[in-house]
Amino acid sequence: MTRSEKKAVIESMAEKFMNIDDLEGKSMTIMVMSAYAEGKAAGKAEDGWCKTGCNAFDSDRPMSKPISFWTEQDVLTMILQEHIEIASVYGKVVKDYQKIGQTNGQMSLADFGFAMDAIPLKTTGCDRTGCIFCGYGCHLDKGISRFQRLKETHEKLYNYCIGGGEFNERGMWQPSKRGLGMGFVFDWLNEQFGDDFIRYK
Repeated sequence: MTRSEKKAVIESMAEKFMNIDDLEGKSMTIMVMSAYAEGKAAGKAEDGWCKTGCNAFDSDRPMSKPISFWTEQDVLTMILQEHIEIASVYGKVVKDYQKIGQTNGQMSLADFGFAMDAIPLKTTGCDRTGCIFCGYGCHLDKGISRFQRLKETHEKLYNYCIGGGEFNERGMWQPSKRGLGMGFVFDWLNEQFGDDFIRYK
């Protein structure tokens, strides 16, 4: 399916969805990209889509997943082509020359209108945002860490996340009114596993 065909399908589904008068008949629209589904989940997502298409209003859990068959590249392309505003933490959508082994700005066939899909797109900021204070997997962050980025983009939230904390009467570390105290936890982890285990400063 071409991008223009995908766009037409989405527009058609959105129009049908918006024309449903019965508000109880409308279910939450869930935006799920096929790029997120891996392994067994990919098979389930594909099976479900083949059975119901994007809309499963007659199922036990009615839902609409209009971009469930889109890849991340489809989404980034649509954002770029349609000039869709995105949250500032994602930065800008740009061509990812490094992914195909080119240096930034090096001429390619795509610059002359050929092989337009040859250069993948990426965001200059976050790839994913997740929950703002979540530390799950933060020791695996490459480049600027999520907490370093939070400090740059939302200093007040960063200070609340890293600062504060206190020991309770049982000697357990816990959040306080001044903040979550995650800096204390990160410092302890860095003592155990090395100074750069969790980069947050």
